[in-house]
Amino acid sequence: MGFRGGRGAEYVDAVASFVTAVVALDQGTGLRLAMRVQDALAKAGLVREALNWPWAMTWRRVLPPRAEMRFFMREQEFDSHTRICLLGSADVLLDAPWVQPAALTPQEQRELMRLRPTSPHGVVAHQFVLMAASAGLHQALPFAREVAESEHNIRTVITHSHGQYGQIEVTLAAHAVTAIGYLGRLALMEDSLALDAEEAESTLRGMARDTLSMHPSMERARLIGLGYWGHWDELLTATEGGDPILLAAARNLVGQWLPGPRQRRSDGYFAVIARSITRRLQGGSYGAAAQATLTDIRDGIEDRLGRYVL
Repeated sequence: MGFRGGRGAEYVDAVASFVTAVVALDQGTGLRLAMRVQDALAKAGLVREALNWPWAMTWRRVLPPRAEMRFFMREQEFDSHTRICLLGSADVLLDAPWVQPAALTPQEQRELMRLRPTSPHGVVAHQFVLMAASAGLHQALPFAREVAESEHNIRTVITHSHGQYGQIEVTLAAHAVTAIGYLGRLALMEDSLALDAEEAESTLRGMARDTLSMHPSMERARLIGLGYWGHWDELLTATEGGDPILLAAARNLVGQWLPGPRQRRSDGYFAVIARSITRRLQGGSYGAAAQATLTDIRDGIEDRLGRYVL
């Protein structure tokens, strides 16, 4: 199977439909066919087509669950591009879902780091960041920072396919911005004196001077990245706009990721958040979706504490 010389993009929709039909008949055959299509798209230079709907959605539906991916890859031989695509197929950054980092051996970590692209600019670098985050590869933090700060990536907007939100527009830098917070947190948990981890938080804070004038996916990514470090106030304020991704991220971060790595877990910590939410709801400036989400977050805190927070 081949898309020669970058041609054949107009057939991707039909190929995606065909692979979906094959998967419905036989999962194993569909998976093998999907991997051939993915490889053909990469060899033809159709990286955007591989990243966007409809192929991206078909590709993710065919793949084994994230929890099984490590074992699946051990049983197969893949080229570097396919390995990046396989491990990065689960987006663990967009709305900060709760995930456990993959239990990689040091040898596996080194092998994955060798897949790092030479350039931080473009789709391949973006895909590597998705892979590093999904694998919990905190060693990729310096490269994620380069991807996030690339002017090319900041200016380039792509259509990102997501299982829950469908087709959304993000910059090539946005996921890397969130990855700075996520991988930085993992690095700090691994080594409390890690210099890169120390700089992750300050890097995200420093971006505030610029992200507000960029594509909206950049500021959203920055706020979510800071959420991994326990900075919830700006995040909750931003939910006023009703962005469904930001609303989901707020629920995930408060419910699963807080407190931050340098903060102490206590009833008082969460009570402060609950009271802040009550004040925001009383202000009346939040729309229905934001009010519902904030109420759910506060109710979750009160359930955790076993009491109402007044």
